[in-house]
Amino acid sequence: MAQKLVKLFVDDLDGSEANETIRFGFEGVTYDIDLSASNAQEMRDTMRPFVEHARRVARSAAARTAASRTAGPRSVSASQRRTDLAAAREWLRAQGETVSDKGRIAAAQLEKYRTAVTD
Repeated sequence: MAQKLVKLFVDDLDGSEANETIRFGFEGVTYDIDLSASNAQEMRDTMRPFVEHARRVARSAAARTAASRTAGPRSVSASQRRTDLAAAREWLRAQGETVSDKGRIAAAQLEKYRTAVTD
């Protein structure tokens, strides 16, 4: 016996059969809504005056903006860590500490540097 599975989209506003999914953004959030043809047209008609006066934003810029609103503190880049470690080595040597040119710096030495720099 053959079976046919039918996926039926339902209008999110009135429960009728939906003809399309519309993706839109508002205040940094992107939404999808399933709408019938008549509700989709009503949404377009309602949005048209706002869209006509709005500026279009490149997708990547919008994604960066949304991400920056939701992300926590930014992590420190590898180059910033290297710069900090180079400065730490220089400072520690000036204090008479023995520090290698490469590799890890002892935690106690890093703490000493951080304490001195942040005070």
